[in-house]
Amino acid sequence: MPAQSGSGISRSDVLRLAAIALRESGLRIDESKADFLLARLGSRIAELGLSSFSDYAAHLESAGGGGEMSRFIESITTHTTEFFRERAQYDWLAAQGIPSLWSAGVGRSRDLVVWSAACSTGQELYSAAMILEDLALRAMRGLRWRGIGTDISRAVLEPAALAVYRIDEIGAIPSGFRVQSLLHGRRDPRLVRFRPEIRRRTEWRRANLCVAGDLEGIRCDVIFLRNVLIYSDAEMRRRILRNVVACLQPAGYLLTGHSEPIEAASYGLVSLRPSVYRKAGG
Repeated sequence: MPAQSGSGISRSDVLRLAAIALRESGLRIDESKADFLLARLGSRIAELGLSSFSDYAAHLESAGGGGEMSRFIESITTHTTEFFRERAQYDWLAAQGIPSLWSAGVGRSRDLVVWSAACSTGQELYSAAMILEDLALRAMRGLRWRGIGTDISRAVLEPAALAVYRIDEIGAIPSGFRVQSLLHGRRDPRLVRFRPEIRRRTEWRRANLCVAGDLEGIRCDVIFLRNVLIYSDAEMRRRILRNVVACLQPAGYLLTGHSEPIEAASYGLVSLRPSVYRKAGG
């Protein structure tokens, strides 16, 4: 009998599911995460009428398992986000990044495009959107901008597009931005929603960053790629970075998580400061 690494799931099951996750999504699951898999997948296995994690892995790998694969990926994806997370990056973007692009003509003859590559429920992109909208109304009158949010999980895209948040979620938003960008709910004062002029400038779509074809049509000037690379192994990190940087306009900016340093030169990037990179050219 295989050694058990957690109640009801063997070490071989963990390794098998981890291999599927890495291959299909670039997500890395450590072999010590048996309890994590039990919590995330146990009910799904019961719903499918399967008797074990081994049967579930076999189902995923079968010819008819394609439909379940997206459910599997969504179940093991961790979404951690908040407004203005890693605030220093947004401050830099407002003070230096966007003004530099504007000075080069971006946002005049064409839209300045910001992409949140792992957008979760939208807070990251809406944080950037509030900065852009504020600049368009004040220092950069007429600034044209758009936002793109992508995520491997379809479940988070609907609330992101809806743009409704609880009052207790918006504490990090500066008061001026709240007044300028948010509408308070009439039926439920505990909720706020982003104004239509911001919502209509954003689009949301499912994308697996490991698959270049999923990113077709994305050309952007600023990319947030934060808290993604830490969940992938070295090979997948290289693949993700190649795919993502290919979507970045020359002289555009890539912002990563502070715990995710990269070899900038390997991807045609120049390091400007910790976790902020500029694409060569332009």
